[in-house]
Amino acid sequence: MFIDYEYADFNYTLFDIANHFCEFAGVEDPDYNLCPDREEMRTFLQFYLEARHDHVDEAVLARMLDRVSLFQASAHLLWSAWALVQAQNSTLDFDYASYATTRYEQYEICLNNYLMQDDDL
Repeated sequence: MFIDYEYADFNYTLFDIANHFCEFAGVEDPDYNLCPDREEMRTFLQFYLEARHDHVDEAVLARMLDRVSLFQASAHLLWSAWALVQAQNSTLDFDYASYATTRYEQYEICLNNYLMQDDDL
């Protein structure tokens, strides 16, 4: 179970997991090559499911893995919108506008990855 008290709200479990994967890139100069690849995400999801269930259904694991890119897209879109608000309101010395653009570009990549998967999701 993930608990993020700063942003606590009801959401899909995969959103938190996908956001966790996105955050591997860092913030100030994000490098999305540092994010886990598909096999690393599969391993993470398998451990996650094993901690909650006695048996891991391969079909469930495969569906979760296929949907991660959709939730990664959602996370990138959220942080892109957040950064646009911060660009207008924050007094911190950080290029929020550029960060918003970077996150939006990642949103498009992840959404495209999701849409390019098989239609039987």
